[in-house]
Amino acid sequence: MSLCKQIVSYLEENRDVFISASCDIWDHPELAFHEDYACARLTGLLEGEGFQITPHVAGMSTAFVAQWGAGAPVVGIMGEYDALPNLSQQAEHTERAPIVEGGPGHGCGHNLLGTGSAAAAIAVRHYLEDHGLPGTVRFYGCPAEEGGSGKAYMARAGLFQDLDAAFCWHPSRYLSPWMARMNAITAAEFWFQGVAAHAASAPHMGRSALDACELMNVGANYLREHLPPTAKLHYAYLDAGGKAPNIIPERAGLKYIVRSSTIEDAVAVRKRVEDIARGAALMTGTTVSIRYTEGSSNYVPNIVLTQLMGQAVEEVGPIIYDEADYALARKIRDSLSGDCTKGIAWEFTGLSADEAREYYQTHVLYDRPGKFIDREYHAPASTDVGDVSHCVPTAQVEVPCYTIGTPNHTWQMTAQTRSTIGQKGMLEAAKCIAVCAAKLFDDRDGGLIRAARQEFERTVGSGSYVCPFPDDLTPPR
Repeated sequence: MSLCKQIVSYLEENRDVFISASCDIWDHPELAFHEDYACARLTGLLEGEGFQITPHVAGMSTAFVAQWGAGAPVVGIMGEYDALPNLSQQAEHTERAPIVEGGPGHGCGHNLLGTGSAAAAIAVRHYLEDHGLPGTVRFYGCPAEEGGSGKAYMARAGLFQDLDAAFCWHPSRYLSPWMARMNAITAAEFWFQGVAAHAASAPHMGRSALDACELMNVGANYLREHLPPTAKLHYAYLDAGGKAPNIIPERAGLKYIVRSSTIEDAVAVRKRVEDIARGAALMTGTTVSIRYTEGSSNYVPNIVLTQLMGQAVEEVGPIIYDEADYALARKIRDSLSGDCTKGIAWEFTGLSADEAREYYQTHVLYDRPGKFIDREYHAPASTDVGDVSHCVPTAQVEVPCYTIGTPNHTWQMTAQTRSTIGQKGMLEAAKCIAVCAAKLFDDRDGGLIRAARQEFERTVGSGSYVCPFPDDLTPPR
């Protein structure tokens, strides 16, 4: 039996175990740094398969490392399991129907991501044992990908430095090795403290924190002309100073996010934004405190490993859907509004723009075979897998888990991440990652790992990892 058939056979024989875990995590959605149920569910699953668990790593109560085997090579598989706020939704419902009004939900499919990655690690563990192969497979339980940068804390703690390769995946609309480079991100809150006063009888006594926020935004808008070409600024008011216009606000705050194609550019722009905040405080007679909240390095795909992932994807083959899957997908499609093809990176599929439009019009689920497309793409979003890619050669795969056109972080996505559509995608991801990892263990002379490392030295470098936020920043829980 071939390597691929052995991996696929194991995962199919145990599919109910992994589907059950993904459903349990979906049923208990938890926000960043609070994923207690998901953490316990996955550690229990892995511990039952003989993995040694190291809990509470990198100062995070819901981060852990699970390891099986010994010696080289050492291959890591990343899993996430945090939910998103305000995305509670009943499974497979095609109209907005929260389970808990305002509650969290798995609108990015991390219940599938974490479980699928754990399933891959377990499948590789059995492959190593069955063939008496040396090596170490390691699963990383990574909290707080959504706005918390859990992997950056883990990278700062040096948890990835001894890996030979790392793999991850993400629920998507199509099946493809992940060729995209992704933006770095860094964020900070700016809190202005002024002096309250009556706006009519004693305005000269007041110092407006809200004025400071507005002047900061003006300054940041003038900065936009001078940003690096790939940099972006996003901001939101955290506190606009109250609701009484006749009281000069004594406290107000903003959060700024800076993105750019490299972490160096993002940090440099953030420092200029900090100077603007200090200037706004000086102009208004207020003081400003800066609180760093998160950050992720730019993701750099390792092409050697991504090509290997492409081979695995082709060997595993496309997902087979049934009529019930298509029926649900059609109903979800009907609930979407506007042109939902925008933002879909069709270049990964090998389709032209015209072919992609036709495919979208005639298909609700991506059922084409996946393959490696040698075409680099720069995605505008960010992920803390980027921090892993700055420590070790890293590859990812995108696997269809929802209807083509479904926007991320929506109730429609939550509805599908506890459906057979999502579950079939999760098992597909587990198969692709496990086959890819097993090929590294099967490569007796280590040529693939050497080639991946040589590319890593050229594209990233072997210098010490530079964390995207200050060293004294600690996880919030």
